[in-house]
Amino acid sequence: AEIATMGIDILESLAWRVNGPTPLEFVQHFLAVGLHDTEAANHPAVEATLLDFSRFQTELAIGMPALLSVTPSRIALAAILNSMEGIDDVALSPFERIAFLRSIEATSRLDPNARDLRPVRSLLVDGFVQNVGISFQQVAAQLGLGAQREEATRAAMSASNSSDGSGPEVSPVCV
Repeated sequence: AEIATMGIDILESLAWRVNGPTPLEFVQHFLAVGLHDTEAANHPAVEATLLDFSRFQTELAIGMPALLSVTPSRIALAAILNSMEGIDDVALSPFERIAFLRSIEATSRLDPNARDLRPVRSLLVDGFVQNVGISFQQVAAQLGLGAQREEATRAAMSASNSSDGSGPEVSPVCV
C-alpha cells in the first residue's frame, strides 16, 4: 500500500507527464555517443547538420501512420543514416562513418545494416523530399557540406578510369 501511495505521489508531483524517450532524444544521444571520438567532433557543422536533418525527419515520423509500430530508437537510427547520405566524404570520412555507426551499434545493439530499417529510411526520405522539395545532398551542398563529395567521387572515378581499370570502386552512398 505504501509503495502504491508513493507511486501516486510521484506521478502527481510530475503532473502525470511521463513518457518514454522520443526519436529525437535517441538522435541526440546517438550523436553525442558516436561523434565524440571522430574528427567530425572538430567540425561543428557536421554535427549540426546531422542533428537538423535528423530532427526534421523525426518530426515527420510523428505524422506517418506506417511508423507507429517502429520503436523510437529505430526511427532515430534511420533518420541519422539518411542524414549521413547528405554529408560528403571530406566532412565525414568513410572511416569516421564506420566508427560512428559501430559506436551506435555497441551502445544500442541496433544494427545499422538491418533490412527492416530500409522501409523506415525510405518513408523518411520521401517525407523529407515532399516537404523540402530537394534531397539531403542538395541541402548539404548549399551548406557547403555536400559539394566536395561529388568532386571527390568524380576525381576518383576519373583516376580509376585513366588507370588500368584495377582502381578502387567509389560509391557515393553512405556506409
